[in-house]
Amino acid sequence: MKLKLCNVIIKKDRENSKFVKFVVYYVHSLRRVIKMMHTLCKYADETELVISDIITRDNGDEVIRVVFERPTEHGFDTLIFELPSYKIVEKDGQYTEEEIELFKKVVEQGAAHFFEIAREGGLESA
Repeated sequence: MKLKLCNVIIKKDRENSKFVKFVVYYVHSLRRVIKMMHTLCKYADETELVISDIITRDNGDEVIRVVFERPTEHGFDTLIFELPSYKIVEKDGQYTEEEIELFKKVVEQGAAHFFEIAREGGLESA
């Protein structure tokens, strides 16, 4: 199933007053919120490292999305990995091969920590 990024919504959580990022996708022409996203860090070039909550597939497999996103003049450079497969599931924009290799290392070295954060619901909880 191909998901097309539609919108990013940032809202304040009423319970703990934290800001939460929601990502809205189009799926078969229907608009819906997929999962909560957690920003982990921001690099000097404005690239943000963001991870999803745990996504449970129909077959019971648990995956998370690790997203690298940088604002540009015309939108965003986006690179999305899926764990635990480490596959790039979306690549859009002008990230260089060197940047992509660096992001792959970040994903490989941080996978266990990313799952812990996703399972606990964000950095403040993990």
